Amino acid sequence: MPCSGGSRVRLVAHTRGYALVEAAGAVDIATSGRVAEVLRGAVARRTPALIVDLSRVTLFAAAGFHCLERTATLLAERGGSLHLACAEHSPAARVLRLLDEYGRWAVHPDVPTAVAAVVGHP
Repeated sequence: MPCSGGSRVRLVAHTRGYALVEAAGAVDIATSGRVAEVLRGAVARRTPALIVDLSRVTLFAAAGFHCLERTATLLAERGGSLHLACAEHSPAARVLRLLDEYGRWAVHPDVPTAVAAVVGHP
């Protein structure tokens, strides 16, 4: 679904083992409401894991980080896990290194690696 400024966030896959949400463009205060809505919808599908693809994110602000925090809390309350896909030097990865100093979530270099980690095969 489109957000402001050409940004987009959408559920792109849903299986028994995971849901996959893809975000693109800016994830900031202007788009965080829509991002949170899509993430809540993905959590409501009650899959054991949620993968969020941040590889196409061009700006990742604290508001986006807080959306992930709230989502991780919702998942943890029911025994689920949050997995993020973003390259090491991407905008999202830089913010995650600054704000998630304890490494609470699994960060994978790409979606196939995240899916393999979730479903348990290389």
